[in-house]
Amino acid sequence: MDWYPAPGKLNLFLHVLGRREAGEHAGYHDLQTVFRLLDRADRVGISARQDGEVRFSGEFGDENLCARAPRYRSRLISARSSSTRVVASWPSS
Repeated sequence: MDWYPAPGKLNLFLHVLGRREAGEHAGYHDLQTVFRLLDRADRVGISARQDGEVRFSGEFGDENLCARAPRYRSRLISARSSSTRVVASWPSS
């Protein structure tokens, strides 16, 4: 498994502008934000799977964006071999 840092951020300002009603991003929201990067990071581990599934193990469940994004990607390119296993690990302090 390959591990990558997922840098933390602090939203100083976050405004939801509106929901997209049509197109490939329908249902998503346009955002306006100002944030500051933090000196902390999560670790995200990613490894290829042979069974074509995307699995997520972590604190926030299987519908986390970390699991949804590669599933969406797999649907776009219709290739089972592109699937990944995603593990998120959050520091305890």
